[in-house]
Amino acid sequence: MSRRITVLCVLILFGHADAELRLASVFGDHMVLQRGKSINIWGTADSGTSIQVRIANISASISTDTTGRWQTLLPPLPPGGPHTLHVSSDIESVQLADVLIGDVWLAAGQSNMSWPLHRVTNAAEELSEAHWPNLRLMTMPTVASDVPQEGTDRLEASGGGRWVVCQPDSVAEFSAVAYFFGRRLQSEIGVPIGLVEIAWPSSPIETWIDEESLLANALLFQGLQESLSHSKAVFARHARSRLQWETALADPGVAAAFTSRTVDIRDWSPQRIPGTWKFHGMVWFRREVNIPASWRGQDLLLDLGASHGLDMAYFDDRALDLETAGWRVPGHWVDAAIATITVRASDRDYAGGLFGSDPQALPHISPAKAPENGQSLAGLWHQRAGQRRPTSIPLPQKLPASAYNGMVHPLQPMRLRGVIWYQGEANISDGALYADKMETLIRNWRRVFVTPDLPFYFVQLAPHRYRMGESLPLLWEAQSTVPTRVTHTHMVVIHDVSDPDDMHPRNKRPVGERLARLALEDTYGLNSPNVHGPIFSALRVEGTHAILEFAHAEGLTTCDGEAPSLFEVAGADGEFVPAETTIQGHSIIVQHPSGIQPTSVRFAWSETAMPNLVNGAGLPAAPFRTQDSRRPIGD
Repeated sequence: MSRRITVLCVLILFGHADAELRLASVFGDHMVLQRGKSINIWGTADSGTSIQVRIANISASISTDTTGRWQTLLPPLPPGGPHTLHVSSDIESVQLADVLIGDVWLAAGQSNMSWPLHRVTNAAEELSEAHWPNLRLMTMPTVASDVPQEGTDRLEASGGGRWVVCQPDSVAEFSAVAYFFGRRLQSEIGVPIGLVEIAWPSSPIETWIDEESLLANALLFQGLQESLSHSKAVFARHARSRLQWETALADPGVAAAFTSRTVDIRDWSPQRIPGTWKFHGMVWFRREVNIPASWRGQDLLLDLGASHGLDMAYFDDRALDLETAGWRVPGHWVDAAIATITVRASDRDYAGGLFGSDPQALPHISPAKAPENGQSLAGLWHQRAGQRRPTSIPLPQKLPASAYNGMVHPLQPMRLRGVIWYQGEANISDGALYADKMETLIRNWRRVFVTPDLPFYFVQLAPHRYRMGESLPLLWEAQSTVPTRVTHTHMVVIHDVSDPDDMHPRNKRPVGERLARLALEDTYGLNSPNVHGPIFSALRVEGTHAILEFAHAEGLTTCDGEAPSLFEVAGADGEFVPAETTIQGHSIIVQHPSGIQPTSVRFAWSETAMPNLVNGAGLPAAPFRTQDSRRPIGD
């Protein structure tokens, strides 16, 4: 799975600098617009331009403001389609085809949310069945910024931002959790579903929250001011380096220092061509070539063969134009017996080269009218490094608000049906603070997307051998409290479909489908029994027995027919030991093996816990403890 990371250091709009009529890049053929809500359409054009927007049987007119931005609000449309979205000015028009009206869900988080379908359990079978014409997908590129972006410019160039119809080749790299979620919704409710993936591996929750919300909760986010100051300094340094690099690329004075006929190349290094090199930046290559008398006055073609990273070529000290057949040398430049060829490579991934063993693919120069009469340029060249390319910001997704600025804010005029969230591995040591951070994020996004009750369904982290004591159980506990604090927020438990030795459990189908079952009941009002696993609700102690009561416990049982496992009980001494357990209706009867009166109980309180307690729907119980006991535990 490969992803291109884009770091934006200045405010990039939709590209209105060229005054071209343009929709924001989140719009495209095959997209889904949210049904039942007013529809925002926005973009850019020349300032003062009158814009007309039309879809189905509704239309609107708007004029751009002084900065070239425009935005209009259309009345709600019922589910269906396909439609064509028409946007036009007096001199330009844009049409988006195959636009559906349905429900749009945001799928956000880190690597477990971005985990692609082609890497899951039974991937080949799942892909072969992935023909869902009314399920539409878009992956936002991973973009970090220190300021909110009003639109990500040319998302396709960054590796994403294009709506596609769900089919095996288009969904292979898409979020598996989101796919299984959307597929289940589409099959159950029968309306088009649009899924927008905004996920970034190793991203902490702080990067997904806007700066205003972070600052309003500064005591929660320790060291926030220092982190924000550091972030802005990092982006500013990178912006300066990028500007210097771009200036050097375009500066003829820089080129002249390497292309002039009078350049002293005695300190240049030898480089055999074909060959490869490694340098993060500009690399210059020179060699002399004998020009036959019969070539003089003729146009020549410089063909550099199979190459990587080459972007400029010079004949003597004159820049050449690249054509389909190669770099063209005008005939009136060809007036001497010896010429100097200079080539510039500006690599983007620390590697460049002229490759190939096929004689026809080797670099050569020839008359344009007789390319078969060329001469090879393979052999010894001279090489010298030039301007170093600025390195990428390391782990920009770790910087506070950076993913929000680059990936969430550009979407904010969109209307959504809800959010699914799978994140927390990067906040594993947060403990109880994570619940406050999640609440901050949810309220932030509900404000941004102008939906106070925006549904938010999330995944409790899977068991994994982090070797961090009770950090993961404490995070589980924090996650479990979120639905009690924020309305229209629910959690799915997945420890029964996990692998403690793999941070990225491959069995993603149950994860997505459990999220979908929550949405079908809570968002769509489809009454389904047991969409939740058993949730601890109350404790009472009777003599030497602790009676644990559970909600959502219809058909309470175990998946293996054994007694409920991984319950631990403590007496007055606070020492937890494995408990004796019995199921009784919706309750678990717990007893200390020594027969003493229990004072507290905990369940699945280990980072590798995979207990057997389920309800009649086969959904697992969530880990819990009955009081705040922070004694060290074992794995």
